[in-house]
Amino acid sequence: MKYYTHNNEVLGFELDGSQDSFIPQGAVLMTDVEVEAFKNPPKTPEQVVAHFKSMYLATVDAKLKAMDYDSLATVKLWADDATFGAEAIRILTWYKAIIAMNYQLLNDVGAGTIPMPTEVEYQAMIDGVVF
Repeated sequence: MKYYTHNNEVLGFELDGSQDSFIPQGAVLMTDVEVEAFKNPPKTPEQVVAHFKSMYLATVDAKLKAMDYDSLATVKLWADDATFGAEAIRILTWYKAIIAMNYQLLNDVGAGTIPMPTEVEYQAMIDGVVF
């Protein structure tokens, strides 16, 4: 497809020229960079938050399941227990560290000081939080 802008609208036409007669006069051919930005607009702050949250929750959930905990609520129940309290406190401390890292990351991405990391980069950041 080839893309044009006309009256603040984006119009797409076949590359083979079969639709060129429909291109309005005054339409401007978009550059590859403009087309890419149009097709893949930046995520909204809400989308960024949802993206990061789903990733860290999946990591936390996997860790909890590997340790035979159903949820963070279950971990919290054991926090005062003489037998499992130390482990529960360790898990909750790790979780809080992930949350703190996440908020710092959101602030940095929101401020434009760093780009939004890819899923692989973000997973590596989460995995880097000491358990």
